[in-house]
Amino acid sequence: MDPRRSEPVAAASACVRELFADARVVVVGGSVLTDRRTPTSDLDPATPRAGIRSAGKTGRRKH
Repeated sequence: MDPRRSEPVAAASACVRELFADARVVVVGGSVLTDRRTPTSDLDPATPRAGIRSAGKTGRRKH
C-alpha cells in the first residue's frame, strides 16, 4: 500500500470499528482517501440499514 494512504485508511478502519461495530457493510468515501486530500479532509462512512427509507447525514467530530 502507498504509505501516503496508510494514515487515512487506518483512521477509516478505527472509525468503522468504533461507530459501526455491528455493521456487516460499511462504505467509506471522501477526499481524504485520494491524492486530493487536505489537512481538513474528512471521512464519509455510510452503512445500509434495514427499514431506512431515506438517507441522512450525521456529523461527528472527534476532538
